[in-house]
Order: sequence, then structure tokens, then C-alpha cells
Amino acid sequence: MKLRLGAAACAAIVLVGVMGAPALPVMIGATAAYAWLLWRANVVRSGPEEER
Repeated sequence: MKLRLGAAACAAIVLVGVMGAPALPVMIGATAAYAWLLWRANVVRSGPEEER
């Protein structure tokens, strides 16, 4: 997870600092993307429910 968080932070820094993108939409997008990644990791890890 630390690698994903670091990659998101680096992407946000590049977008805002180098490319001049507005900071608020970039941070909102990075937060939403990270939450989606966490949710997907949880869904994949739990797998399909087995019927008994």
C-alpha cells in the first residue's frame, strides 16, 4: 500500500508542480482513485462467497 500511496503523491506533485494543474481537482481525483484502489483490493482479496 505504501507504494501506491507514494505513486499517487508523486503523480499529484508532477501534475500540480510541473504541469501547472489546479491543485484541488488533482487532490480530489487522487483521493478518489486511492479509495477505489483500496476498495478493489478488498473485493479481490475476499473473493466470491462460497455457498453452503
